[in-house]
Amino acid sequence: MPNRLKSQITIEEISMSGQRISPVHPGAYLKEMLEEFGLSQQRIAEDLGLKPVRISHIINGKRPITPEIALRLGRYFGHNPRYWLNLQSRYDIDTAYDTLYEQIVREVHPMTEAADGFPL
Repeated sequence: MPNRLKSQITIEEISMSGQRISPVHPGAYLKEMLEEFGLSQQRIAEDLGLKPVRISHIINGKRPITPEIALRLGRYFGHNPRYWLNLQSRYDIDTAYDTLYEQIVREVHPMTEAADGFPL
């Protein structure tokens, strides 16, 4: 199976117009790869040793990429499983930023001195 991907999805935070881009769930990348390789959800589920509903949930953004699934996807597509975990991590932090950032700015007071008394 080829290792080169032609993904049309970008991971940029800001678009060319300066607008913030909504977080992209890793399932969107998986869906694109399935389309690119002409694979069905049923086929990849069987090849990965997973239930089809699990793949469906990932593709629809209802379930995260776990380390186990990242290992399976990495082996299947012949690339580093960290790719999938990095996509999930990026999605998680972007989603948290969108929903929690204002609250965190109000509640968290940045440290002004290091523990040893030196300014940061």
